[in-house]
Amino acid sequence: MNAQTNVSGLISTNTVWTLANSPYIVTGNILVNNGVTLTIEPGVTVKFDSLKALQINGQLTARGNSGNYITFTSNKSAPANGYWGYIFFSDASADAVFDVNGNYTGGSIMEYCIVECAGIGANNYGAVEMNSSYPFINYCTIRNNNISGIYANNLSSSLKITNNLIHHNTRYCSDGDGGGGIFTSGGTVTIAHNTIRDNSVTYHGYGGGIFSKDGTAIITDNTISNNTTPFMSVGGGTYVLSYNYMTTITNNIISGNTAGEFSIYSLYGPATISNNIISNNVCGGIMIYYGSGIITNNYISGNTAGYAGGGIYIRDAAANISNNVISDNAVSYDISYDRTGGGIYLAEAHSGLRVTVTKNSIIRNSAKNVSALDYPINEYGSSYDSVNIAYNTITGNKATNVAPSYTNRISYVPLFNLNNIFKNTATYELYNANGNASQNLNAKNNWWGTTADAEIQGKIYDWFDDASLGIVDYSSYLTALDTSAPVSPPVNVIKTNLGGGQIRISWNPNRILTT
Repeated sequence: MNAQTNVSGLISTNTVWTLANSPYIVTGNILVNNGVTLTIEPGVTVKFDSLKALQINGQLTARGNSGNYITFTSNKSAPANGYWGYIFFSDASADAVFDVNGNYTGGSIMEYCIVECAGIGANNYGAVEMNSSYPFINYCTIRNNNISGIYANNLSSSLKITNNLIHHNTRYCSDGDGGGGIFTSGGTVTIAHNTIRDNSVTYHGYGGGIFSKDGTAIITDNTISNNTTPFMSVGGGTYVLSYNYMTTITNNIISGNTAGEFSIYSLYGPATISNNIISNNVCGGIMIYYGSGIITNNYISGNTAGYAGGGIYIRDAAANISNNVISDNAVSYDISYDRTGGGIYLAEAHSGLRVTVTKNSIIRNSAKNVSALDYPINEYGSSYDSVNIAYNTITGNKATNVAPSYTNRISYVPLFNLNNIFKNTATYELYNANGNASQNLNAKNNWWGTTADAEIQGKIYDWFDDASLGIVDYSSYLTALDTSAPVSPPVNVIKTNLGGGQIRISWNPNRILTT
């Protein structure tokens, strides 16, 4: 039987916590002094008494392995969330060092560690917390904590969070902050190959899975699922508040998250959102608000929004939306004010902004009134400088309202050309919301599912139906599908298990994601 070792106070010389002397019982707060290394061997268990914490001003080397995790937990026979404090890396701690190939070579590291049941104390924000410090967090399990799993504040350099399982952490927020799984502020943060699931923020928090602000965020190859934020909060999966820093969200599976609005929410900064599967979120798919966004090569399916933009919502932001599958999304609320767009919703904008919607499959989305794409007159009367909607396939969408209902609603006379629009369920395929003093809406060279001019006119609601509206110019029209648009969009995502935690996604067979 292993010994039990009680520890507390200042560690002022290099120290090793050995497996032979495990478990270590933290009876008083521990501080690893500047210039001093605490090394913890694989398989060691560290148990904390109530409220106790570990602070690193020097270096922590806690490297377990896949068969012998290092465990940080509560000193109770039945561990419960929120019993002890946290592991804190101060700005004096030794930062992780990497070679030119990105391999770890030295500095503070937590690898193959379990951190659980932390989160008691008024000033605690994360089970693993860092302030202007950059340890390497790799292959760890961070679970069942009453604060963010990882909380990294005041960053100005590079931080890596990779290959971790972060789940069932809950952060109470009263200040609009958040990040149930991970919170970061500043610096350049790489969050890669993690599973971030079943985390939450409560009361007034954002970003059930990830909250990143004021820095460059690279969020790639993660599974972000079943995270939650409160009603009327945003970013069930990922919330980014970047203030002109670049955000990259790519190759992730973002699924089953719940929020007041949107599984991915990007505010105030440029964002590239590409090659993700964004599915079955009860909060809508993607929102870009202010700034700009490139949304490309995503599979956005089965999401449900409260009042607008089941798949994508763009508000006051420049956007390039291209080569996405936007399918089976819905707007659920039956409310009095008219915001819809089961597939895509384009909201109000200041001048100088441009939006392109090209080569997307917009299929089987639903809303009470406008099921596929909605670009309505807004309450401020403001519009984008230009909107180009071209080479999209728009089919199988369903407007659930009693007549009249529409597949697409268009305002501010953008270009609406070279789309395939057919087999949708609505009274009309296109509603021209512009007034009769406006120029004609250019809807030329679309395929409407028929070659009969009278039938095409019957699919369009404009001046000929209501003299207060503008005219849609739909001639010349196509006499067959435009093959430059996606003609045969995939019906479902097919996942093939490759073993070793990897899956292949059939709609883009070159993509391999780590789950």
